[in-house]
Amino acid sequence: MGGVMCTPPEHLCGGICVGNTVETGCTSSVDCSPCPQPTANGTATCTTNGACSLECDMGYTAVGNDCVCATECCSESDCASGEVCTEQGQCTSDCQFLSNPEGFFACQAICAILNQSCVSSSCSCQ
Repeated sequence: MGGVMCTPPEHLCGGICVGNTVETGCTSSVDCSPCPQPTANGTATCTTNGACSLECDMGYTAVGNDCVCATECCSESDCASGEVCTEQGQCTSDCQFLSNPEGFFACQAICAILNQSCVSSSCSCQ
């Protein structure tokens, strides 16, 4: 059989040998198309066996060709209006702005509507 023979981990792209890179579709690529890039929160990579893969940021997981939050939320934008994302990855009401005594009662009312509880003088809904 004639033609160019590449040595691992290279593969043939356009008649030349290229490396195991996301730009060339990794070594398992037949058409040398670049690996799909996630829209956010990660980067495309090549696995050791030459397949396209994703490396997602901490807190995110690969789903198809994208990196999505592995919990209910990873940032405020994942939550409804008026909610914040806690360190545990859960959306909760933002009662921190209600730290004065009048705000405490307002916080209790807000939390009651949301079936949550308001605790401590800092009015932190949990």
